Amino acid sequence: MDKGSAEIRKRKRMATNFEKTYGKTVFLAFLDGLERGESGGLWATRLNVSRERVRHWRDVFVIKVVHIRRHRGLLSSGNSFDE
Repeated sequence: MDKGSAEIRKRKRMATNFEKTYGKTVFLAFLDGLERGESGGLWATRLNVSRERVRHWRDVFVIKVVHIRRHRGLLSSGNSFDE
């Protein structure tokens, strides 16, 4: 058994358990909320769980994408700002 298939089974098991506890509608709303950047604290309060539990779910259910850009006006060939 490879690590990838074990991770997929874990994700499916956790999703099933979440849905059994809170329902499919709440699960989908949770995923949508995470995609919109809603805070884990908000979801912890809504679901009456710890923020740590929400962080754990988030780490299992979603892929975090970080986009990095330089500030506007920063010159490409120097460390000063364009005015």
